[in-house]
Formats: sequence, C-alpha cells, structure tokens
Amino acid sequence: KLAFTKVPFKGKLRTYSVPGEVMIMPIDRRLGADEGLELVRKAREQTSVIIFANMSDPGTDIDKWCSLAKQFEQAGAHIIETNFCCPNIGLASYQLGRGVRPEFMVGGSIGQVPELSQEITRELKKAVSIPVINKITPTSLNMAEVALACQDGGADGLALFGGTSLAAPPVDIYNSGKPLYPLTQNNSFGFISGPWIKLSTYKSVGQVAHFLGVHSNTVRRWGKKGLLKSYAIGLRNNLRFRQEDVLSFLDKSQEESVHEVLPNDDLEVKVQNQT
Repeated sequence: KLAFTKVPFKGKLRTYSVPGEVMIMPIDRRLGADEGLELVRKAREQTSVIIFANMSDPGTDIDKWCSLAKQFEQAGAHIIETNFCCPNIGLASYQLGRGVRPEFMVGGSIGQVPELSQEITRELKKAVSIPVINKITPTSLNMAEVALACQDGGADGLALFGGTSLAAPPVDIYNSGKPLYPLTQNNSFGFISGPWIKLSTYKSVGQVAHFLGVHSNTVRRWGKKGLLKSYAIGLRNNLRFRQEDVLSFLDKSQEESVHEVLPNDDLEVKVQNQT
C-alpha cells in the first residue's frame, strides 16, 4: 500500500474488471505514515514474505522522504520502493509545461523529472541500509532517461509499472463515439491495465511540444507534413505520437542541421537538445 507522511487526498478502493480484457481502478486508498508503519510491523510479525514499503512524499521536501524511509526500515521493511508513478496529481499540468504546486509534486510528477528522481534516490541510499527500488511509469515523457537517472542515483532495482492512467481511448464511430473500453461508462477517471492500454501510451500534441521545447502548432505541422510520424485517434482525429517516433525524430534533428530536417517555414523554433 502506498504510504505518505501526510496523505494528499482521501479515497476508497474501487476496482472493476473484465477477465482477460481490462481492469479499471478509479481510485485507491492511500495510507498515512502511522497506518503504513503499523501494517509493516504486523506483516513482519505474522508472515515470512519480503515486504516492500511503497512510499511517496512531495519532491520538494527530500528530508520527509528520508525520515519516512528510516521509519519503514526500523518497522521491518526489507525494501524501500519509491513511488514515482502514483498519484497523478499535477501530472498533466507538468507535462504541458503549466507548472505544479509544490504539495502536488508527488508520485507521477516526480517521475517526469530525471534530476529529481536521481536526487531522491541518492539521498535515500544514504539514509537507509536496505535496498531502494524505484517504481517508474510509461507516462513519463522519457522513461529511459528517468530509469538511467535512478540508476545513477544508486537504485538497487527498478519496478516498471505497466499501465497508464492518461488515456485517449478508441471510440465506436457508429455508436455516438462511445469509448470501446469496457466498464468506462459513468467513470470520469480510472487507471487502466491490460491489452487496452496500448493507445493510451501514445503522447499528446501538448506533451510532445513540452518535451521538444516547441509550440504545439509546430508539432501539429510536423505531424501533418509527415516529418514526425503521428496517428489520428477518435472522432476529432486528435493527433497522437509514439514515444519511440518522437525520440527518433529528436535524434535525427541532432545528427543533421535543423535546415536539413525541417522546411524553411518551421525554422522559427529550435529543437532543444534533451540529452
């Protein structure tokens, strides 16, 4: 169970599934420090399983991370698992370059920032003697960069979270555009896992623009001209991009001059070096 020094919001577990197809988890209950520590103590007393203490806190206060990790170690946890994927408060705002309130710089928002992920990992390794594993997510604009940063920070391992909660589902164009995902009726938000998540891992125009350091209209223009491979999804033909295509485009723009890669009318924006 994910634990915080102070729980950022309250919620009760709700999960729905269609076996073999999809699982939707609209919300899960988070634990405060006292409840999480007590759960670890009881688990050590009553079981012989390896206990991962899954935890998160605002990235702006690394001292809280270290304090909570030390308490979990003292309570009997075998491994500290930093949660760099949940909750997703502020995640969309960060990916669109709109900023995140400090208290919401938790979970998935931290997992977007390689430098912050590395710093938290490095300080936790100093604070505890048990292994530290980072749980990261494909909703990161560059998952590989975050993973390498965690490794450089001294992580003992990575937990790769296979799902995503940022979804642009395919729709039934013959039935009023209703989502084709089962169980999505009357749910405003939900974590989705299973084979249905493929399209939800594609990046939006805003996400790609923020990653490349360009205007959204420039990304749309590149997509429509075929310079950056894109996919039209939904009734409105919203553009979506695969992360590997975006990285390939970035590599090509760095190997060649901008003039060789882009037509003259796209030269008002310079692709920033992200390496």
